[in-house]
Amino acid sequence: MLMVNKVTEIFYLSNEFSREFDKTFKKIHLESAYEQA
Repeated sequence: MLMVNKVTEIFYLSNEFSREFDKTFKKIHLESAYEQA
């Protein structure tokens, strides 16, 4: 059971990280697109 919790925790953290990264990446991408226009 402990192993399952560990895997779930890692998956959850990486999922949260992915979402934050995605938001940040889109924000940076939009800002650079505006600057080039």
